Amino acid sequence: MNHNVPYISRSENHINWLPFTLIYTVITAADIAVLSMDLPHVYREITKPLILIALMIFFVWKAFPLKNRRSWLFLGGLFFSFLGDGFLNYEGYFLPGLLAFFTAHVCYIAAFSMRKGFRQIWKTPIPYLTLSYAIGVFLWLEPHLGALKPYVVLYMIILVALVIALLSRKAMVSPSAYIIGLVGGYLFLLSDSLLAINKFAAPFFLAPQAIMITYALAQFLLLKSFLTSRP
Repeated sequence: MNHNVPYISRSENHINWLPFTLIYTVITAADIAVLSMDLPHVYREITKPLILIALMIFFVWKAFPLKNRRSWLFLGGLFFSFLGDGFLNYEGYFLPGLLAFFTAHVCYIAAFSMRKGFRQIWKTPIPYLTLSYAIGVFLWLEPHLGALKPYVVLYMIILVALVIALLSRKAMVSPSAYIIGLVGGYLFLLSDSLLAINKFAAPFFLAPQAIMITYALAQFLLLKSFLTSRP
């Protein structure tokens, strides 16, 4: 590992992840259960926000005091994700939700990007395969997007940019933090792909559950990766 980088993995051994993992799993399972049952929408208004609320509380608790720009940017990513969840919980607020998540990804990209790592990214096929996947999904969706096409294009670009930012951390953070973060980024890409496919192109069985499981896991892994490699 390059020791002349702004990330240090010493915090990796100082966080007991088991209690929060169990709490987070229960919260996510409760949201999936409410989503799967024919219950009044008010129940979802409680369970869905709890996912990001739990992540924000745990992050502030473990990262306090937030001394650097990256920590504040990561918290911003969580906060705008919380707003995005709120908008998408209601019909007719798709664009505000998309904008909130776009802003969240900008925050995450700024928090995770490692300038020195970008030089090595393009020597591997991973970013090209990621871009090819995003283009393939877009081509599938394109006939169904109508006026939303430019917004979806911009959003898919920012999702690919998040994965590239996470790729830039290779050799800059511990191998476990790198892999956990990268898996989180790809799960975010998968979750939003499933959401778009289900909404615009081909609704499929258990789509809401698949979307929320991959989304909740993505957010958890991004949090874990950041906290285990923060300054």
